[in-house]
Amino acid sequence: MGDERRELELPTWGLAVAIHGGILAITLAYSQLPAPLALAALAWLVAWHGSLRHEVVHGHPSRRPWLNALVAGPPWDLWLPLARYATWHRAHHASARLADPRDDPESFYLTAADWNRLSRPAQVLLRARQCLAGRLLLGPIHVVATFWWREVRAISAGDRGLRAIWARHLFLVAGVICWLELVAGLPLWLYALAVLWPANALQLLRSFDEHRPGHRSVMCRAEAPFALLFLNNNLHALHHAHPDVAWYRLPALAREDGGWPGGYATAGYLRLAAWLWRAKDSPVHPDG
Repeated sequence: MGDERRELELPTWGLAVAIHGGILAITLAYSQLPAPLALAALAWLVAWHGSLRHEVVHGHPSRRPWLNALVAGPPWDLWLPLARYATWHRAHHASARLADPRDDPESFYLTAADWNRLSRPAQVLLRARQCLAGRLLLGPIHVVATFWWREVRAISAGDRGLRAIWARHLFLVAGVICWLELVAGLPLWLYALAVLWPANALQLLRSFDEHRPGHRSVMCRAEAPFALLFLNNNLHALHHAHPDVAWYRLPALAREDGGWPGGYATAGYLRLAAWLWRAKDSPVHPDG
């Protein structure tokens, strides 16, 4: 694996150019393009940008963190500082009990004690989030609101390092908003509803059945568009086993390991339609 990290990683550099270049090109030409087509393309590119940032968090495409941060580029998603994402995603990888809310910061489950403290409307919301339609429609705003609430509480408690991270992030966000509003003529409210919401929903599609209580991670035989959008993170058990391996090497590594090693195998993302209106499981972690 050490030799792989010394590569130039041209596919990841090319990916960054395609994503940032695509977003800039579409926003520059926004007034001349059919709005539904432009917004749909932007949603896909912003979701793809989320996958690129995942690669950056894992130390790609270079061994220089400052350069990787530049590759991640502007925060097109607006809501998530790269430094904060890096902190809790690395903690997720370090977790010995994936999906357990007491150990995994990316868990979508609650302990029984936390569940019992919730109001009835909050419980209804979280139950709805366990079906695919609820995850895609309600999940994006719920994830953002929950994350922001925790950040506000930490900042209010006097976390100066967190304040500095958010000050830098908000400066970059202001630049993105100025670009959208003043250069592209794309209102922020429309960008939030028609681009950010579906972009986050696409990312939540990937994580919907990614970790199950009692199991480690999925090995999903993703359909071609999703495998590219998620940068082979559908091979999630393999990614957890080799988190430093670049995205474009994961399929070959799976074949070298004898097919689909570890985790639990699934047929693809279209199969998730079986859970469109019914919960795949309880929002309460089975270990309580």
